[in-house]
Amino acid sequence: MVFEKILRFLRGYMVISVTGKFPERFLNVCANKGIFLSNVTYLSENSVRLTISTRAYCEVEQILEKTSCRANVLFEGGLPAFARKYKKRIWLFLGALIFFSALIIMNLFVWEIEIEGCEKVLPKTVEENLASLGVKTGVLRFTIDQQHVKNEMLIKMPELSWIWVDNKGSKITVNVRESVPKPEIYDYGDYCNIVAAKDGIIDSVIVKGGTLMFDVGDTVLKNDILVSGLMISERGIEPRFLQAEAEIYARVWYEQTKNFPLFEEKTTDTGRKSKKRIIKIFGLEFTPFWYKNPEFKNYTIEKDVKELTVFGRFLGVKITTEKYIEYEKEQIPLNEESVAEAGAKEILTEMENETAMGATLEDYSFSYVKNDDNTVSVTVVSEFVENIARKVRIE
Repeated sequence: MVFEKILRFLRGYMVISVTGKFPERFLNVCANKGIFLSNVTYLSENSVRLTISTRAYCEVEQILEKTSCRANVLFEGGLPAFARKYKKRIWLFLGALIFFSALIIMNLFVWEIEIEGCEKVLPKTVEENLASLGVKTGVLRFTIDQQHVKNEMLIKMPELSWIWVDNKGSKITVNVRESVPKPEIYDYGDYCNIVAAKDGIIDSVIVKGGTLMFDVGDTVLKNDILVSGLMISERGIEPRFLQAEAEIYARVWYEQTKNFPLFEEKTTDTGRKSKKRIIKIFGLEFTPFWYKNPEFKNYTIEKDVKELTVFGRFLGVKITTEKYIEYEKEQIPLNEESVAEAGAKEILTEMENETAMGATLEDYSFSYVKNDDNTVSVTVVSEFVENIARKVRIE
């Protein structure tokens, strides 16, 4: 259907009305001669409206005379009619032709590389590695072997577990997924000790295999061997190594000090705004001279990015509108005791993130000292019971 419409536009078409005593005869003769008519609509018993190609219209004049009908042109469309109408504006057509030709040619190159999915890995690092593989602005996009790029990137960057390269017009979108550290896997025949991951006082033990080296209530230091993989029999059997298994729960203390402000910043929109547009065309970025930087000191920025696309394919032109909104800052004084209590809770949350999974908070205390009129120093001491067992392979 779309192809037929394009073909009709290129050949040119006319919408005509045919009037006579028997317009059906005209339609039948045209059908017998293979003249294609479309959108046939009866206006009355003696009149019919239809669409016919410009070339075919020249052939129906004899048929009109033969069937005693007359035709009236209601509308003429398509490329030939358009060209006749604007034939005196040839430079307009040439300019449009040159523009679209240049647009098509420039669309053969890569002008934008967008990297998504980075959390720990810097996008700049990904971009540099892509450039070493030929994926950079200014290269012909058809020369990029997407599968080769994926394979080489995973070799170059072990910190990535997955990568996808999507080529849409002049923009290449690279999606990455970062690797998750693999947990250490122990074989059945590996010999291992259980060592202390942190300093603490042993609270309870569950030994599933190995020789316990400390008792409940003993103080242990980080990296002390808690359960040995060396089994020594009291019956005189030869010592043997095995993979120690145990859960060692200990009381662990944490202490942390942090400064907090004695005021809260409140922002108020003043109503003053300004904006600036940044235009990027085929890799070249510039700001029109009539746009100035904001005159106010404190402001927030809202960005609106528009890309020139055709059928979802980027054409290498991007316009970024930056809207600057001014605000005023006001410092509201706070009570130092309330600040210390809120700060202690924040520090305690950070401590909980440092503990092993399943740790329980037994007790905590905090103290604070006012440094000056602006800050207060809060110190938190907490006690957790957590599993400090860490398996280490015996080399």
